[in-house]
Amino acid sequence: MDKIINLIFRFRVPIIIFISLLTLLFIVFIPSLKINPDIISYLPDNDPAVSNAKYINEKFGLSKVAVILLEYDKPFTNDMLNDMKRIKDECSYIPEVTYVLNLFTFLDVKGSSSGVTIEPLIDEYNIPDEQNKLDSIFHYISKKEGVKDALISGDGKSALILCYFKGDPTEVGSKIKDVVKKIDIKGKVYFGGLPFQLLELNKSIFNDVKFLLPSVVILMCIILYLSFRDVKAVLLAILTTVIATIWTMGLMGILRIKITIISNIIPVVLIATGNAYAIHIISAFIEKGDGKEKNISALKSVILPVFLAALTTAIGFISFIFGAYLKLIREFGIFTTIGIVFTFFISILLLPAILSFKGFKRKEIESKSNFERVFLNFSKWIVRKEKFIILLSTIFWIFSILGIPLIERKVDFIDYFSKKSEIRKIDELIGEKFGGSVPIYILVKGDIKDPRVLKEMKRFEEFLKDKGEIKNLFSVVHLIEDMNDVLGEGRMIPDTKEKVSNLWFFLEGQDMVSHFVDTDAKEALIQGTIKGLYTKTSSKMIKEI
Repeated sequence: MDKIINLIFRFRVPIIIFISLLTLLFIVFIPSLKINPDIISYLPDNDPAVSNAKYINEKFGLSKVAVILLEYDKPFTNDMLNDMKRIKDECSYIPEVTYVLNLFTFLDVKGSSSGVTIEPLIDEYNIPDEQNKLDSIFHYISKKEGVKDALISGDGKSALILCYFKGDPTEVGSKIKDVVKKIDIKGKVYFGGLPFQLLELNKSIFNDVKFLLPSVVILMCIILYLSFRDVKAVLLAILTTVIATIWTMGLMGILRIKITIISNIIPVVLIATGNAYAIHIISAFIEKGDGKEKNISALKSVILPVFLAALTTAIGFISFIFGAYLKLIREFGIFTTIGIVFTFFISILLLPAILSFKGFKRKEIESKSNFERVFLNFSKWIVRKEKFIILLSTIFWIFSILGIPLIERKVDFIDYFSKKSEIRKIDELIGEKFGGSVPIYILVKGDIKDPRVLKEMKRFEEFLKDKGEIKNLFSVVHLIEDMNDVLGEGRMIPDTKEKVSNLWFFLEGQDMVSHFVDTDAKEALIQGTIKGLYTKTSSKMIKEI
C-alpha cells in the first residue's frame, strides 16, 4: 500500500496529464450518444412477446402502427375526406410504411349481378361535394362492422388514419409528422400511438438530462461549500465526479450504447454517490495539513475506507446486471458500476496529485461553521437517545415490511407523461372516441379456409368482446360473413370448405386481406385495440386468453 501511495505522489504530473488527455478523448465520443426510447427494444430478444411481435411485423406488416386523428367542427365533410385522402397518399410514399388503413382502403362487400363485389368503402376518386350525398355515405358506413368508432367516430366529426410500418418507430414517426405538417389540413390533426409517444419520450429523456445534471451539480456545490467553506475544495470534489461521468458517457458512446429512460440518470447517480469519495480524501488532507509526509499520511488513512465504500456501492449496482430481466436495467447496472470504479480511481489518483501541489491550511477549518455545529449536536442527541432511535427504527422497519405487498406493478407507457402533456391528452382523446391506440394481435394458425377454424376465430372474438377491454376487433371472418350475407346465406360462416373457397376467390389480391391472412391461408390475425399497455382488467384478460 505504501509503495502505491508513494508512486501516486511521485508520478503526480503524469497522472494529471494522463487523466486530462483521457477525459478529452471521452468528450469526443459524447456527442455520438443517441437516445433509445423504444420500450420494446428493452426486452430480451428471446422474449416470446418480442419474437411474436417481430414475426407478425415481418409477415403481416401490422405490429407497429402510427395513429393520425383528424377532428372537425362539422360531421363528415368534403374537407375531412379530402384531407384524409391526401394524408393517405403522402404516407403511402414513406418507404417504411407497409399499409395505410382508413375509409378509402377498408374493404366493402356489396352484392352485384356477378354475385359479390369487393371494393373500397369510399371511392377516393369520386368524393361528393354535396353534403346530402356525404350524409348518405356516412349513414351507410356507420352500419359497417369495424368502421364506426374504429375509423370514424359516432358523431362523424373525427376520423382515424392508421399507418402500419416497419423499422425504427421514432424515425418513421418523425417522417409521418413531417409529411402531414406539409399538408394544408382544414381540421385539427393529432398524432397518437407508440411512434409519437416515443418521439415525445425522446425529448423528455433529453430534457431530463439537461435539467437534472445542472440541478444536482448546483445542489452538491451548495452542500459541499457549507461543509468545507472553501471554493477550491468544492471544485475539486465536483471535478472527480464530472470527469467520471464524462468517462462513463464517453464509453457508452464508443460502444454505441444508447441512453434509455433509466440510464439517463447515471450522471446524477455518479455525482450524488461519487462525491463521498472526494469528500473523504479532501477532509483527510484538511485534517492532516500541508507537507509531503502529511499528504502521504492523509491518503494512507482514507484509501482503504474509500475503496470499501466504492466496492460496496459497485456490488449494489452489479446486482442489477445479474438480477434484471430487462436489458435497459442491466445496461444501467453495468455502466453505473463502471462509473463508480472510474470515480474511485480518479479520486485516489487525481485528487492527491493536485492537492500535493497546494493543499489546505489547518487554519481554514479551525472554527466550525453553524452547519457543522448543527450536525455535531444532532450526533450527540442520537447518542443520548439510543433506545428511542432503535425503537423508532424498528417500528418504521415493521411498517415498511407490511407495505411491500401493497406495491402495485404497473407498466403503462403513457403514465411516463404528465397528465397535462399533449401526448397524454391525445391518447385519452383517441381512447374516448375510438377505444384506444394500442394495437393487440392474436395469431391463429391452421387451415384458415376451414369453416371450423373460422368459427373458432369467431367464437374467440365473441369471447374478447364480452371482456369489454378490447375494442375494434377485426379479422377475415368479418369479410367472409359479409360475402355470405350478400349471397343470401345469412351473416354467418358457411358450413363447408367448398363454399368458403368460393368466397375466398373474391378476397384474393386484396391488399387489406394480405395484412390479415398469409398467402397460403395457414395463418391469420385477429386485431383489436386497447386503451393502455397495462391495467388490472387487461392484465387479468391476458391471463384468461
